[in-house]
Amino acid sequence: MNHLTILWNFKGAEIAKYDGKEFKKPSDPRLTIKEDGIADGDGSLYIDNVTLADIGQYMCRVVYSPDQDYKLIDITVYARPTIKSLEKRNRTDGREETVCSVAGFYPNKIDITLLINGMVADDSVLRPLQISSDGTYSINRTMTLQPNEKPNSLSCEVQHESLPDLLKKEVSLYEAVPSVQLFSSRRREDQEQVFLCDVRGFYPEAVTVNWLLNRRKTEIPSKNADGSFNKESYYRVQSSPDNQVTNISCEVQHETLMDPVIKTSRLPEEDEDEVGTSTSRVMAAILGSFIVTVAVSLAVFYKKIYKERFFDSEFVSSSSIN
Repeated sequence: MNHLTILWNFKGAEIAKYDGKEFKKPSDPRLTIKEDGIADGDGSLYIDNVTLADIGQYMCRVVYSPDQDYKLIDITVYARPTIKSLEKRNRTDGREETVCSVAGFYPNKIDITLLINGMVADDSVLRPLQISSDGTYSINRTMTLQPNEKPNSLSCEVQHESLPDLLKKEVSLYEAVPSVQLFSSRRREDQEQVFLCDVRGFYPEAVTVNWLLNRRKTEIPSKNADGSFNKESYYRVQSSPDNQVTNISCEVQHETLMDPVIKTSRLPEEDEDEVGTSTSRVMAAILGSFIVTVAVSLAVFYKKIYKERFFDSEFVSSSSIN
């Protein structure tokens, strides 16, 4: 081993050396020759945290006095691209353009496709390559929109030899204001009343639905075919003598709204059935007439059966909305 020397050169300069006794620490701490492999004939050079500056031709020269030999190897480094931004911009001439900005890739050969509403934009333009201080490249693909052109979605697809799969990013370019409706079930004695706050057609997806009295229930929005979303939130009120709720409100907050949308449903203070029942009892107490009591009781029973049938057939009906 005392007669063995391993030398690594890069761009005409010596970067690593083993002199038969020890590995000489190079000026670049990222470079290493593993000494425990040398006796088995492994004089490999290891480079940590590879950068584009490491691209080039390396020479390994082995001297075993008095003989020597060398070998050359070319190293190529790949940098994976990222889609830095995908957006719609206003131009100085008043028109709009869509821009897909791709950065951080090497080598410079790259394929970028711009899609508007899922269709390839054939009239898009690939701008000139720009080189960064670290040696990677960046580039933009743009397309100018016509004044009457209002796309709903924009997609950018990137293919590069460093990528194992297609790189893709998609954004929506529009906002949709939610429409809000408040519905309620028909009210029955000793039964809970269900209120539905129906929020539809909004975009982006984030929306908040609040109920009065600090009671709320969050649902997962559903997505419509046009990319907008719907959301339903329910609130239940149990009918009882102790429950004095006279109105209930649904408040919707969304980034497209300057102020929250509030819909209010007013509850009757006393159910019509209860009014009829109490009136019958008062009349029975005053008149003491068994016939009147029976007649009123039959009328109330008939009306209750009628309401139950109506409730089953029309569970959700429009409420009074302010």
